[in-house]
Amino acid sequence: LVNPAVILDDPRLTALPVIRRLVPSLTWIASDIAQPGRAEQAYDRTPLHALASSLRLFGLVDAELPRVHAPTLLFRSLQDHVVTPKSPLRVLERIGSHDVTDVPLTRSFHVATMDYELELIISASCEFVTRIAADSGAVA
Repeated sequence: LVNPAVILDDPRLTALPVIRRLVPSLTWIASDIAQPGRAEQAYDRTPLHALASSLRLFGLVDAELPRVHAPTLLFRSLQDHVVTPKSPLRVLERIGSHDVTDVPLTRSFHVATMDYELELIISASCEFVTRIAADSGAVA
């Protein structure tokens, strides 16, 4: 998981039930990357009906986290302008797995897979998969 969202605390969300009936979309944060000169391809607006649907899904995911027992690798940016830092901490707090690897990212923003710590994400992911495969007796 990289900066998972199960909680959004943007104050605009309190008005979402009304606003989504008045306007189809709003500008939102895109390309939250610390490294200068890097940008993700993203829509310049967020459809509000889809956002409302996503928020309902976040609640369902949050409720099911205790049922997740698979080994879990979680990367979380300490400075993220899209997902509140509370969100990945909520995942860590509620997930049912006893094998959880938490990797705080100190130099990357939300789109960490395109940011300063991409190599760390790749190497830690490879190490994680290799360990899990070895623990299960599979060949990595």
